Amino acid sequence: MEDGENTGYLADGFRNVDMQSDFTKFKACLTFIDTLPSFQSYKSEADRRLLLSQGGRFIDVGCGLGFDTERIGAKLGKLGKVVGLDNSQQLLLEAQARLGEEPGNVSYVLEDAHDMSFGNNWFDGARTDRVLQHVENPSRVIEEMARVVRPGGRVVCAEPDWGSFMIDDEDLESVETVAAAWTSRLRNKYIGRQLGRLMKAAGLANIAISGELLVTSGITAGNIVFDIEKTCHEVGIKKRTKRYIDWYRKIEERDKNSPVLSGVTIIVASGTKPEAQC
Repeated sequence: MEDGENTGYLADGFRNVDMQSDFTKFKACLTFIDTLPSFQSYKSEADRRLLLSQGGRFIDVGCGLGFDTERIGAKLGKLGKVVGLDNSQQLLLEAQARLGEEPGNVSYVLEDAHDMSFGNNWFDGARTDRVLQHVENPSRVIEEMARVVRPGGRVVCAEPDWGSFMIDDEDLESVETVAAAWTSRLRNKYIGRQLGRLMKAAGLANIAISGELLVTSGITAGNIVFDIEKTCHEVGIKKRTKRYIDWYRKIEERDKNSPVLSGVTIIVASGTKPEAQC
């Protein structure tokens, strides 16, 4: 899958949002996710581990529409500073527009997370959220995050482990086939379970890891976040069968009385950049 390809799928389209023909789909996904209680729960844990402090300087790598960046800025006070970094000009334009003419302590930069322009030891902490699953080289991005953080500063990463992706239904063959088709489009589908060792390899210490289920209730929500209907159609076309489209219609009908649950486990990993040795 080429980075510039316009697939229309969330799973691989987030590699290069600006090349997708339907930007509104990706904006709607990020906006909806920000309202879900299970997403807010792990975000709160990630912020806690980041050790946000009044007057501190932090960077939000892969900031998207900037919802988290703004929330961090609100916790830092007037003397604090948070930078949102992303490789999508369209996402950053949306984020910047919401700030208006008085951005306060929030700013945005259009850059590649693999090669950030900031100097060594520049920030008190760096965080990234559901971004490493899409990038070409997660190890390099984590190394860059560690580089720009000062000794004693924190690096926090939150990523799904797509080996845990689930859709609730008794037809396990259909569930497994559709789940496999969806996750096959992700560049780094097992990144969640790899975070700890990648952070250790980047030189970070005091690594802590926890997991939480991100769940959507209802088929509409599942489509917004996980492209369930679109994936069922894709599988049906590839296998030349109506089975998976019929299965989708079945769970869509069931959803009217019993909301269809879908979800994935997200891993939150944090580490500290060691103090310089004398």
